[in-house]
Amino acid sequence: MTKPRDIASIRAGLHRALGLLDETRIAAATGKSASLFRKCADPDNSRHRLQAEDAVALDAACVIAGERPHILESYRLALDAKVNEQGGARLP
Repeated sequence: MTKPRDIASIRAGLHRALGLLDETRIAAATGKSASLFRKCADPDNSRHRLQAEDAVALDAACVIAGERPHILESYRLALDAKVNEQGGARLP
């Protein structure tokens, strides 16, 4: 069963990326297991966090596979929301 995730969250973007990449491609891109990243994508697991270097590697693997960079897109949504929350102007 899929857990609900805020669409403007890094965890949601990671979840979408993991759905597109197989375990071999994930390991080749990051040197880490898919199970680690599933823990990072779990909204109920605060102990595991996605590292920036891994996010870039996973998004690169998505782009190479002909997909969109889902983590980057989620980061952008999260950043826009945080800027708005703090009273700033929307980013271009």
